[in-house]
This record gives sequence, structure tokens and C-alpha cells, in this order.
Amino acid sequence: MPKELTQADILRKAAFASLEGRALDLRAWSLRQTSPEERCKAQFYLGQWHLLREERANSIEALRNAVKSCPKGFIEYIGALAELKRLAQ
Repeated sequence: MPKELTQADILRKAAFASLEGRALDLRAWSLRQTSPEERCKAQFYLGQWHLLREERANSIEALRNAVKSCPKGFIEYIGALAELKRLAQ
């Protein structure tokens, strides 16, 4: 007899099923950002998302865009530089 799914199981399955849709939302959101600070954050987190999916070239492109648009004091600027340095090894 199969185990009955809990609410947590159902939510987890729904989250995984919608992951691809969320990625499209993230890309669309990143394109709508108008200020350098918003573009910075959008590109950094898009780069991180690509890293999680092992999409190295897309990640590097987004992280480079983050470095170009981030104010130097932003944590996303520092994080993007560190990730690019790590990826260059």
C-alpha cells in the first residue's frame, strides 16, 4: 500500500515541478530591472541559478553583467567577483 502524501510532500513536489517556470520568471524579472542596483542583483542571482544548474557559460555571462552593473560596495558585486575567480580555476 503506497504511503499517503503529507502536505509537505505535496508542496515539495509542486516546488520541483514549477522550478522551470520560476527560472523563466527570474529571467523575465531580470530583464525588467531598470536601475543599475536592480540589474546588479538580478544578474547576480541569475548567475547563481545557472551555477546550480551547472550551466557554466550562462552563469559566467550573468556574473560578468553583475560586475558591470553593481556598485562596488554591494555584496552582489563582491560575490560575483569571487564566483568568477573561482570559475576561472
